[in-house]
Amino acid sequence: LTRLRLARDLARGLADLHSFAPLSYLHEAPSNEITEPKLIFAHHDVNIANTIAVNEMQIQWNDFNLGIIARHAKEKNGKHSQGHHRPCPIPIRYSGPLWRSPEEILNQTGYLSPFDNAVQAADVYSLGNILFQVLSKHQPWSHLEGDAESSTFNQTKDTVVKLDTSSGQTEKEDSLARIAQAKLEGRLPNMPDRYLSRKEAQLLWNEIRRCYRPNPTDRPSALEVAQALGRAYDKYYQKANKKIEGKI
Repeated sequence: LTRLRLARDLARGLADLHSFAPLSYLHEAPSNEITEPKLIFAHHDVNIANTIAVNEMQIQWNDFNLGIIARHAKEKNGKHSQGHHRPCPIPIRYSGPLWRSPEEILNQTGYLSPFDNAVQAADVYSLGNILFQVLSKHQPWSHLEGDAESSTFNQTKDTVVKLDTSSGQTEKEDSLARIAQAKLEGRLPNMPDRYLSRKEAQLLWNEIRRCYRPNPTDRPSALEVAQALGRAYDKYYQKANKKIEGKI
């Protein structure tokens, strides 16, 4: 339950950043009731190093120097465009090759707007990397997993692609290229069965897989991930309390 709560709080924090305002999670609303905020923000550098454990029960996001707020181009008369007008293009700037989303690997330009969340979707992909670490206690595409085939929960029998850290720089770069190609093909980092023995861990893995969808428009928003994890945490927290009460 601790990992599920931590994953929920990380997703909530990113959702707050994306909306540029604290959101209410007292009642987890269905995704079809979500209202997109008017002010849109993307962090651009979502990784585990940019989180801070304030205390045992609280974690915060940090380092916003690459973040950007949506802007719209001026019309010919000098007025700012509104509504469905095209926003200014925003370059994707995250450079870490191990952590890039498929659209970052392709060096595509995203646009920030209430109607196209391409750049925020890159943040969500990066959130998947962090949630992977929350669940497995190591980074995705890790050399720690050996050469075993992907787990049954991955629903694939592809050979595991992993970062080569035991050889020279050339071998490491070659392994990064293979990881990039695997991402473009929609393949997942290996998540062994030993991490997924509990139902709550399987639910967390399902949300990680949604974050890892190769097409950015198919990924959930950070708010949708936060709500799904919030409902899962509430469900298993209540079950745990009932078991404790039954033993008293």
